[in-house]
Amino acid sequence: MFNRVTQLYFKALYSPVKEVKLAADRGLSVILRNQSRLPKELLQNGLRPVLMNLSDHKKLTVSGLDGLARLLKLLTNYFKVEIGSKLLDHFDSIAKPNLLSEAAYTPIVDNEDICKLVELLNIFHLLPLAANQFIERFTRVVVETETQLHTASPSVFTPALSKYLNRYPGETVELLFSRLKEPRWVRTIGNVIQSGDAPAFMAELLKHSDRFAQAILEETTEVARLGPLLICKDLALLNPEWVPSQPQLLDALKEYWTREFGDPTARDVYSQAKLAQHRTVCSIWTQVLSQTPRADILFTLILLFTRKVLVDTADLLEFIYQKLIPTASPQLYREVLTTFFRALDDPDLPQGQVVQFARIVVIPVLHNVFARRDIASDVVDADVLREFHSRIWERDNQYNPSDRMKLEFLHMTDAIVQHQPPGWDRVKGDVIRFVWKLVISDDALARPLASLVAARFLASFGDDAGRFSRPLWIGLLRPIHENEGSPMIKQALDVLAPIMTARLPRWDHLTRQILVEDQAHWNRMLNTYRLILRHPNLFYPSRELFTPVIVQSLMRITSLIMSQDPRSAAELRTMILDLNDLVVKWDTRACAEQEQMMSTDPPVANSPWVMPLGLREAIISHLVRYGHPIPDPQKDKDKDKEAQSRPLQQISAFLGMESWKDVNLKLQFFSRGFETVCFSTSQ
Repeated sequence: MFNRVTQLYFKALYSPVKEVKLAADRGLSVILRNQSRLPKELLQNGLRPVLMNLSDHKKLTVSGLDGLARLLKLLTNYFKVEIGSKLLDHFDSIAKPNLLSEAAYTPIVDNEDICKLVELLNIFHLLPLAANQFIERFTRVVVETETQLHTASPSVFTPALSKYLNRYPGETVELLFSRLKEPRWVRTIGNVIQSGDAPAFMAELLKHSDRFAQAILEETTEVARLGPLLICKDLALLNPEWVPSQPQLLDALKEYWTREFGDPTARDVYSQAKLAQHRTVCSIWTQVLSQTPRADILFTLILLFTRKVLVDTADLLEFIYQKLIPTASPQLYREVLTTFFRALDDPDLPQGQVVQFARIVVIPVLHNVFARRDIASDVVDADVLREFHSRIWERDNQYNPSDRMKLEFLHMTDAIVQHQPPGWDRVKGDVIRFVWKLVISDDALARPLASLVAARFLASFGDDAGRFSRPLWIGLLRPIHENEGSPMIKQALDVLAPIMTARLPRWDHLTRQILVEDQAHWNRMLNTYRLILRHPNLFYPSRELFTPVIVQSLMRITSLIMSQDPRSAAELRTMILDLNDLVVKWDTRACAEQEQMMSTDPPVANSPWVMPLGLREAIISHLVRYGHPIPDPQKDKDKDKEAQSRPLQQISAFLGMESWKDVNLKLQFFSRGFETVCFSTSQ
């Protein structure tokens, strides 16, 4: 009975039905636990079917190979290691190039031949320990097969390869280092690392950081250097603490990065391998900084931005701006500032590296520090402010910055001016001198930013008798180049405008004078009108000065529309209508104030200024002309109707007001349009 049951289990072990196979596996396991050795005849009868099938690769089946694997697991001592050579021969016989080429473009899991190959490989980790003799041949067949299948990530062969290589971690490490120059081998073994199914191999590999460092620095070809970098990247992804804990490897990566980007005069000749190297090291830097943020690594990394490279830096910048800097510790912030001060003092460092470090790291650090009020005074204290002062603002400092560095200095100064850290009172005089020197300079890039910083400074501290406010206000309304730094000029005007009443007497008369004199410079004129539209309440007390000028300018602005591109023309049309709304709102408010004053007892003698009838009629006349030009039959009627709707609404609204009831509407403008339409229709 025992023999019959055992034979039944052996036979069921090759069944294609999974449940039957599992039951047979459990049954044989019980038998072998209770009986150390099986009778020779019984064992031969049980193994004969599978051994007969192994004689010819055409007789192999997926279920039969799975049964063989289960037998090996149960009866390892009954098999000779030479079976591995036979299995590899069968693998070579099945894995023909034409079969693999066809399988590369079809679902692999549905391909029976590919499943046979997987089952063949899945037997090797169950062979006796002497099976390490197959390690190179075994890995080679996987490399060649994956290459023909065009796999770029862990494949169906990776689990079997991982289990086999994991049995021999030392031999596998030596195999890897002997093949680091061959990309296909690196990719296949990299898949094993990425899978995480070979912990013993990975643990052994982590002990060889010195060999990786040596390979990174000593390899002379781009392809050969890519291999160790890719393996380091895979290891860093699975073990983020590894690279930061290996000083020799970290120094090698920094030296490699400096070689690649340290010479600003070098010309980059990109190959696919070099591009892959740079992307790989960027990924390693991200992992290192995520685990151990360090200012010296950031300073080295910034070299990437000193040259025009093909590497996409969007992900790297996103990591720095959104993950690294906002969550960094005060200690890292101080290290960044200290690294920056040392870099300024080192004349041998590339100027571009210092500039980019200031732009990408130091300035965002300052803004984040000041945004976190609980740590701001600990990071930017009197000592740090003194360092800034001695290198940037002090009148007799020895540092001679480039034009690009001046911009970064201004951005830093802007952040500090807005938050005024401890010790600020002792340096603010030198700060405004530094900024003002750039405000009056010929540097078209620095001047708008310097004007903004100066405006913020004056808004916070003021100046004596308009010493700085008057020339700054004039300079903002009359920029040397009409299109100079438009967003910053606008921002500076918005900062300065609310304080002009207190800082500069008769500022409104000065503004009107500039507006009248600059009618020929339409960009300057429009710049001033935009300012008035953004601050209607500020200019309301001075409406008597500005309303006549605005009304007179409406036709001038209208004439500009024809010479502009569509986008600028649309902006000008909107501005015309906004100016109409503005002066009418001013007038409505003044009329309401006049009625209120007249209703008091006794009435107030000095009534507010209201718009004369002539100016009101001029506005209506302009709206009639502007809203009803001579129709062009070639134009899109829907768009023409849309452009005319707002002027018509304004005419209706203005004439409906009680204070505008005396305004005359000259209908001949309408009749001219009707006559043109009728003439076009008759033709």
